[in-house]
Amino acid sequence: YLWQTDELICYDVINPTQYVFHEDTETCTPVYTEYFEEYKKFYTGALKDVEEAKKTREYGLDMANHPNWFDASY
Repeated sequence: YLWQTDELICYDVINPTQYVFHEDTETCTPVYTEYFEEYKKFYTGALKDVEEAKKTREYGLDMANHPNWFDASY
């Protein structure tokens, strides 16, 4: 559901979200990973995305380019 346009939508793929906890600031950064049916490819990407989030701490929600990425805690 897109609340901005009051439109019901259905995606073929939903990309999962992980969270990285930063002990020094006690904050979390959401990490979005593109889903692939091939597990090894997906898992490799997820590990890379988590490591990048640990370094940058950037909030990576990009609704314009990835409308099927959803932060449930936002």
